[in-house]
Amino acid sequence: MGPKKSKKDTGVDEDADRVELLNNKIHTLQKQLVTEQEKADSIRGAENELRERVMYLDKDLKNEKDKLKTITTAMTHQYKQMQKEYGDELNSLTKKIGERENDLKKSEEQIAQTRK
Repeated sequence: MGPKKSKKDTGVDEDADRVELLNNKIHTLQKQLVTEQEKADSIRGAENELRERVMYLDKDLKNEKDKLKTITTAMTHQYKQMQKEYGDELNSLTKKIGERENDLKKSEEQIAQTRK
């Protein structure tokens, strides 16, 4: 049999094993930390990309709303202008009809007087 180890030697070996085990755990945890940090960085990058995309879409939406407002304003103005022109033309034609009816009435009176 080999020489017996004293309690002191056994304790040193156990401490050395424990130190090695703890160093392995530290190394493993450091690797996990690096992996988690890389994931977090990737997620932040994706979040920033999405934020930029949302800002771009918001800006694009605002531009489209502005275009819509401009077009709507122009169409409303055109509609009102056409409505005014229609009203003016209607009034003009109504006036002409009234004048023609008066002319017709006068002509009928002249014809009636001539026949007498």
